[in-house]
Amino acid sequence: MKVANGGEFTEDMVHDYMLRANAARTTRDIAAYGTRVLAQVEELITRRRDALDQTVSTYFGEATAFGLLIRARSMAAFRLRGTYGYVRMLGIEPEQPPGANDFAGLAVPSGTP
Repeated sequence: MKVANGGEFTEDMVHDYMLRANAARTTRDIAAYGTRVLAQVEELITRRRDALDQTVSTYFGEATAFGLLIRARSMAAFRLRGTYGYVRMLGIEPEQPPGANDFAGLAVPSGTP
């Protein structure tokens, strides 16, 4: 959200976001963090929609703010899929795992998170 009006998206920013996300240890902390992030995304796509077309410099090249949101969504799906895989490795079968079509249309990286 910080670069939605232009600017630079750096690897240090990714590291900072990961540190803040990893600081959430309880279910309540995780839910509160997610609520804050979703509120920021909602603000951007409903009230600042023009900012989605802004081009920003990133550590992997030029991208639009919209492109960064798509990338974040893909990485979230990747990590979610990986979490279910790790749970299964522990011998726990999830009650409602994502189905084959739940990631349809998303560019989800392959491999293990």
